[in-house]
Amino acid sequence: MRIDLLDLLADREIVHPTRISAVTWAGSELVLSLTGYRWWEQAYADRRADGAIRFVFGGVADGTLRPGVMDDDEALEDFAIRPITDVAWAQPADWSIYCSAALPDPMAIYVSLHDFLAREGAFYTPADFLNGAAEISRFTAITQAPGFMLGSGPDCVRALLCAELERQGVRFSVVHTMRDVESRLLVRLGGSSFVCDTAVAEFEAAAG
Repeated sequence: MRIDLLDLLADREIVHPTRISAVTWAGSELVLSLTGYRWWEQAYADRRADGAIRFVFGGVADGTLRPGVMDDDEALEDFAIRPITDVAWAQPADWSIYCSAALPDPMAIYVSLHDFLAREGAFYTPADFLNGAAEISRFTAITQAPGFMLGSGPDCVRALLCAELERQGVRFSVVHTMRDVESRLLVRLGGSSFVCDTAVAEFEAAAG
């Protein structure tokens, strides 16, 4: 049987003991092979019998997968999957912010964004939103120009950056560019997170 993973998890919880028995990659497809009680079965089946199920994630792109996740007995404790449209920091970077004066305290901008992303559990860093922030020295140099692009991001990032610019008394403007709505999925697993296009579960249904 092959079923949408979001639909399966909306109907049934992962029941332990369930463990990851294998992790395999094939191109942009990630497959988690799981074994344990058959919590994915219909109510009439013997769910306490051992079984196997595969979570297949297609079009895996941004994110990270921590090495050794297969050996972590608690890797599935925080497993979650949801549409990326529900994740504010992962929305398209459709807001650009331009400053008309040098920043008095550029590191306050950097730290505020860093702390926000950490609180949200984002796998992005300030370098994904701030102009030149892959190198702190370059970022601070850019922000001392009389006019420059500070960065771009989704609405939650725009709100944070603009609030800090207002606090520092810096003149700025914003440009909004409509981008396509994200249709991908965000997956969390054992302290890791990644984005994929599709997520399905595959298993052999017990005989009725």
